[in-house]
Amino acid sequence: MYPCATLAEECDPLRCAADQNIATDLPTLEEALQGAERAIEPLLKEIGAYEAEGHEDASWYWAAPILMDRQRYPEASAEWLSRPDLATVWSGGRTEHSGREEGKHWPSHVERAAAVADASDLGSPPQDLRRVMAQMALAGPGTAALRALWRCSDWSLEGYGEARDAAARVAWRIRLMFDLPEVTWAIRGQEAVEGYWRQVLRYCAEGGLQPVLDEYAHVLRDLESFGRKKASEVASGVSGRMCRALGVATSSMKVDKVPKREMVARPLSKESMRGHFALRFAEVRSEDGTEPVTRASQVQEAFNSPFRPFVLATTSVGQEGLDFHTYCHAVVHWNLPANPVDLEQREGRVHRYKGHAVRKNLAHTYGLSAMAEDDLDPWERIFERGKEDRDVGESDLTPFWIYALDGGAKIERHVPALPLSRDSERLDALRASLAVYRMANTQESGRSRISDLVDQFSRGKTQLRRCLGESFVDGSGGEQLYLESAT
Repeated sequence: MYPCATLAEECDPLRCAADQNIATDLPTLEEALQGAERAIEPLLKEIGAYEAEGHEDASWYWAAPILMDRQRYPEASAEWLSRPDLATVWSGGRTEHSGREEGKHWPSHVERAAAVADASDLGSPPQDLRRVMAQMALAGPGTAALRALWRCSDWSLEGYGEARDAAARVAWRIRLMFDLPEVTWAIRGQEAVEGYWRQVLRYCAEGGLQPVLDEYAHVLRDLESFGRKKASEVASGVSGRMCRALGVATSSMKVDKVPKREMVARPLSKESMRGHFALRFAEVRSEDGTEPVTRASQVQEAFNSPFRPFVLATTSVGQEGLDFHTYCHAVVHWNLPANPVDLEQREGRVHRYKGHAVRKNLAHTYGLSAMAEDDLDPWERIFERGKEDRDVGESDLTPFWIYALDGGAKIERHVPALPLSRDSERLDALRASLAVYRMANTQESGRSRISDLVDQFSRGKTQLRRCLGESFVDGSGGEQLYLESAT
């Protein structure tokens, strides 16, 4: 949970990849951990870890990163650790968690951490200290969050006070997420061979928490137009969005219980069900259903993140202006809309600027080359490469809105319609009219009565096909519409 600036700088996996000049293959996790261990060895010597004596002291696991920062950034570290409100700032104002006893002792834990001045306060280090420090350096929530904020805000690590506050709050929220019963069960499973915090750390390393937060921070910076603001404002704004997304509450829903099939008709009964990884786009109410604990806007922020919920159920009513594209490129139509306009509205929610499918394809094409360059934000470089390699005359729709790749990610349309059913026939008609609608919408340039033009085109399908074979519409060119011959 501690945002260690020294580990964030010395063990940056992106910088290690650039130093290795990778061309075709990424280093394995084990290779990355070994490289981090080599970088950490002199840091442990600097803080006197190998000179300590006495019984093996597990306090080294949390004390070593603090001592490293005290050694490298003595004034900034002392100032940050000596703040009287550090426990409150670190937890985002939450010093308790669901009334649990350990939450009440959080301020005393912070006081003890801040009081560690040198290795003389500790016993001998554990045998696996280097390996655990390597895992913390690559994927510890606090260090990973600090590094991600550093990338997206061009922050100087020497003046990291506000960035550290922001990273600490993100790490606290990640910690609360891993403390949820369903997440605990998924990570711990049926065995508990080692401490849970060690399992979480290994899980973060194996799951690549650092690149997850790097991408998320880049997306949020663009989504909220933080790019032109000061570094402190960027870090605060991005971390605030992260914390709100990570703080979405477990929802309580009422579901119909269908009785067993019997000859006698029985009314449906209502039962409560908790929602963890799938939510509906609405206010999330407490488990007793009395008051809202999460607003619909926060549900949207949570869905537009790499964290839960992973499924969002919503209607197509009132969806104008709502975007769900940052981490979603698939739409399941529970029922078919009545016209192509509504179909376009639904699927347009996941087809936006720097959408999920676009980023996946760009990363597949340029990811390794971007990592081989010592750039602060690899995603900036990826999009720059996509822009440099586009064909002459292409607009900024490529690569920011459109980047097709053979076998790559696409906007997915799923319609659970049975073969030979009425919906199956309607789907074919909607697909055909959707293409006509898009052309008509371009022709009309936002003017009214587009439906009349769609009807006119649809009546003359033979003539329309002949015309489309002779010409095409390029609707990407700013204010003017260009009609060019295809031959």
